[in-house]
Amino acid sequence: MAEFLATHQSDATLLGCVLRRLAGRVSLGSAERAAGVGFFQSDDLLLRKRPLGGQAVLPEKLADGVESEAALICSGTAGSSSRSFNEQTTLPFRFKRWLFATAGQPEALTKVVAKVKELEARGWSFEAADASLELLLRNEVSPSSADPTPFRLESSGGH
Repeated sequence: MAEFLATHQSDATLLGCVLRRLAGRVSLGSAERAAGVGFFQSDDLLLRKRPLGGQAVLPEKLADGVESEAALICSGTAGSSSRSFNEQTTLPFRFKRWLFATAGQPEALTKVVAKVKELEARGWSFEAADASLELLLRNEVSPSSADPTPFRLESSGGH
């Protein structure tokens, strides 16, 4: 089961302090195969993914050395049931300037990425249109879901 921790603070140098303060109070799973962190640095969206070999996820260690105002720390993988580390299925995922993580079927994200690419080829732009992306996600991920909020879109502000 995938678990997530999202953090946003006003100063990029404070991420380590925030995570150390949460140490022992936040759990992202007890025995995971892999974990990852997505973060912004120098206007780039970066990913760091690591195999864990069944160890507990410690957010402060996973994000050690990362300086970022916004970070998404995830435990687990999407889809694959293999016991070996696979970077392609380790959370989180990146598409352009957005970070994604899923606790369900990763193929829903594949459909969204394909739809965004198709619309961009026809001249659409999603770079500054978080609301449009959210509507697209809602339509593609759960067009007839009984749950009206199967996800929440978090914007990283100026990033």
